[in-house]
Amino acid sequence: VLDYAPDMLPYDKPRYVMGIGTPDYIFEAVERGVDMFDCVIPTRVARHGTALTRRGNVAIKAAKWMFDQGPVEEGCDCYCCRNFTRSYVRHLFACNEILALRLLTIHNVYALNRFMADMRAAIEDGTFYDWKEQVKKDTTKHE
Repeated sequence: VLDYAPDMLPYDKPRYVMGIGTPDYIFEAVERGVDMFDCVIPTRVARHGTALTRRGNVAIKAAKWMFDQGPVEEGCDCYCCRNFTRSYVRHLFACNEILALRLLTIHNVYALNRFMADMRAAIEDGTFYDWKEQVKKDTTKHE
């Protein structure tokens, strides 16, 4: 669809795609001229304990985070990462506390918005393809 539909749309109007929310698909869509996205990925994966990070997805419910005092994502400035540790968010999931889902949703939406802001900056300064390759390399490094 991404190969076919964008050529049929007016070039002077925004192009919107619903249901695309992972970096690999967003890259494909942007390269074909899509401007806007809407997807449940950041909230859906948060409900299942997955954090979207610059280094790939992190399963926050994993036992290895039980005593970890770092933020969900190092260097992230979202409300969750500024105020709560991985171990605490993991604990909230273990207790079936609804706050766990909310905190991880806040983080994931923030992370995806940051990703899009970084992409816009790379497009504007002409480094999109180099930036894309770096992102792909970085997301293969899981914590």
